Amino acid sequence: MTKWEYLLLISKITVGGDEKPWIINGHGLRGWDKGPDLLDYINQLGDEGWELVTEYKEAVGVRGYWFKRPKS
Repeated sequence: MTKWEYLLLISKITVGGDEKPWIINGHGLRGWDKGPDLLDYINQLGDEGWELVTEYKEAVGVRGYWFKRPKS
């Protein structure tokens, strides 16, 4: 039976209107507003074996993304 691990990514819209990764599994990202764009970050997660499971709206300008991958 496959066992899974999960990752929760919370994104936030910057003042300039870009969507950026903000919180990963409950830990805030330093300098998040100057970090990579959301799409670049999601592509990096895909390269690490993470698969997007669902996306949801948390609040105005804030979204959540659940990912999963098989445990090694």
